[in-house]
Amino acid sequence: MNKIQIMGYLTKDPILKTAENGNQFCVFTVAVKRRFTKDNDADFFPCIAFGKNSGQIARNFGKGRMIGISGTIKTELINYDNQRRFCFSLLVEEWHIAGDLRRKVDLNGGYRKEDIEDL
Repeated sequence: MNKIQIMGYLTKDPILKTAENGNQFCVFTVAVKRRFTKDNDADFFPCIAFGKNSGQIARNFGKGRMIGISGTIKTELINYDNQRRFCFSLLVEEWHIAGDLRRKVDLNGGYRKEDIEDL
């Protein structure tokens, strides 16, 4: 079974792209705070959304916005400087609005108010 669920904050605005075949996809990174640590450690998940999900995420989320993601992990083996390395991406199947939509998290720990787009 290959299933992952995360909830965290976008590290920057999602980037909406169009593939050569005309299909849209969206790339973004989600920072997830580690539990049970005294420091503010986080894990960073590179995410890719395709189709309808890509446009919705690009329109309605931005840096600092909290998002819940459910999907699968895709791994790739690449050669980098003559060394084999594994890279991974989270392929988005479902996304959920998380947190207070009236607020946007400043990744330095504070909050600031923001306008809300209609979903």
